[in-house]
Amino acid sequence: LRRSVTGEGDADLRRIMTSALGRQVADQTMVTRESFLSYIRTERHRQRVCQQFPVTILYFTMFAYVVITHEHLEDAAQMRRLVSANVGGARYEGNEAGNPVSAGHKELEDIDSVDDVWAYIRDGILEAFIPELGRSGANV
Repeated sequence: LRRSVTGEGDADLRRIMTSALGRQVADQTMVTRESFLSYIRTERHRQRVCQQFPVTILYFTMFAYVVITHEHLEDAAQMRRLVSANVGGARYEGNEAGNPVSAGHKELEDIDSVDDVWAYIRDGILEAFIPELGRSGANV
């Protein structure tokens, strides 16, 4: 490289080459076989990675399309509101033996104990989602 720069006859081209190469020119003026093969391997790897980019974009686009279109958002929102209303509005009979204060219809906010959780599930939730259980009198 040094010979190329100093041997250049055109002063403008020599100035451009000097500024492009910088003040420090590598001591090694030859490229070794190993460094050349390493460079080729690196470039081939970069090319393979770049060739995978369109496939990645296509995969992401298809994924987004499937996620957006697999379910009607209006129906899902309506179902969520229905379930939320059923769970939040479910009531159960809170009859604790010997405690008249705890007797009566209770809601989700009135749950204080593990027994209340199971009573809420049995009398409130299951009957809201499976009405046949309440009509048949089955003990769950």
